Amino acid sequence: MWMELAMLPDWFDLDFLLHAGALFFFAAGAFGLVYFTIRYPRRSDVRIWGTRVSILFGFAALVFLVLAEGRVNDSTMMIFASLVLSLVGIEVSRSLKK
Repeated sequence: MWMELAMLPDWFDLDFLLHAGALFFFAAGAFGLVYFTIRYPRRSDVRIWGTRVSILFGFAALVFLVLAEGRVNDSTMMIFASLVLSLVGIEVSRSLKK
């Protein structure tokens, strides 16, 4: 078993896994936002929770990206700000429409 692990390609390392995790969560979050917006009617609980989970996937992707890069830069701060504003906007609009 250990011989099989030692024979992994050189590009398959922690850096690759962190970048792949970030890409997966960004793609899943983007797909979820589009899917739940198109599939479910406004003010439905499924749409609200699907949107929340999609934004949380964005935060998970951001964590993977920061771990892969090893630092927080301007682009990660912009992504963080847009995710926070999206989440706050959704919650404020939901509370005002009741």
